[in-house]
Amino acid sequence: VSDGLLSIVALEQQFNGANYTSARIITKDKFEFEFGKVEARMKLPLGQGIWPAFWMLGANISEVSWPQCGEIDIMEHVNNEMETHGTVHWNNFGSHNYVGSSTPVDPSEWHTYGVIWDEMKIQFYVDEVFFYQYDYSTSNNSEQIFTNPFFLLLNVAVGGNWPGYPDNTTVFPATMQVDYVRVYKPEGFVGINELASEEFSVFPNPTNEIVTVVLDKETPNQYVEILDATGKILFAAKA
Repeated sequence: VSDGLLSIVALEQQFNGANYTSARIITKDKFEFEFGKVEARMKLPLGQGIWPAFWMLGANISEVSWPQCGEIDIMEHVNNEMETHGTVHWNNFGSHNYVGSSTPVDPSEWHTYGVIWDEMKIQFYVDEVFFYQYDYSTSNNSEQIFTNPFFLLLNVAVGGNWPGYPDNTTVFPATMQVDYVRVYKPEGFVGINELASEEFSVFPNPTNEIVTVVLDKETPNQYVEILDATGKILFAAKA
């Protein structure tokens, strides 16, 4: 870290029988969260065989392994492409499934890459422009995977099945610069598992588009959740 920037640097050097070294930052067992807006402002390296990524894995990976834990790739870039990729991976009852999309971008310039993640979907964006949305309802078994806590990863991979390997055109050091990583939650939002089970009715039934809930300010630790007709949680808050 220098001048307010984090640099993850891939080098061409011999180390334990490998031809390259690089780094990965992982927040497992340090910072995990469920739902919110997640973004990072970054400048990415180009080059054959260079594969920077900003991504998320399910916090239960040690218990259920991958891909049952789920994976959300907020940003992946390979080689010299003038685009970035957003992808989700999950286990569909024993089968590894993945789906995603890409959007044009010059990765060598500063951009903000992010997702907005909630109980029903994941939306991918670059510089606040959305380019892909994944709805859990479109795929078997994905809802139960993506409605659990995840942790964050930042890394620069060298080589691999997707980008292939470096050649004599690849320039080292290959550096990914990170200005910031930020995670936002709606004010008052709490995780589904933290909610109380007490129920109350809303009138008229069916209700209008606007619902006003008035809580007793004298009573501490009150919880509210709003569900649709199928029982899916649309909003959760505490007072």
